[in-house]
Amino acid sequence: MARKWSHFRIVSAFLKKTAGTKYPIYIRRVKLPDGFDGTCEFRTTPKKCFLILINRKLSEAYSIDVAIHEVAHAMSWGKEKDFHGPKWGIAYSKIYRKYLKEFHE
Repeated sequence: MARKWSHFRIVSAFLKKTAGTKYPIYIRRVKLPDGFDGTCEFRTTPKKCFLILINRKLSEAYSIDVAIHEVAHAMSWGKEKDFHGPKWGIAYSKIYRKYLKEFHE
């Protein structure tokens, strides 16, 4: 029997490996307030990293979509003030294409 959420774990590892961020990315499924699907935070302690939190109430497929979205935030962090501006859009496009190539071709 396949482990529950195994595809999410595989995709998360792939995203972390291929994002190309200056600092490591950690992805966690946690309880978030209603209405929050995910968030990306830059942490400085105990070490510099990106912490992506995904609402654990989401389905596996939607959690993957949210993870891709949040990884794009990590990739474009500090490059513009608008969180969903052109730099984020380019980052989202790059990581989504990598995901499609790896898992859907």
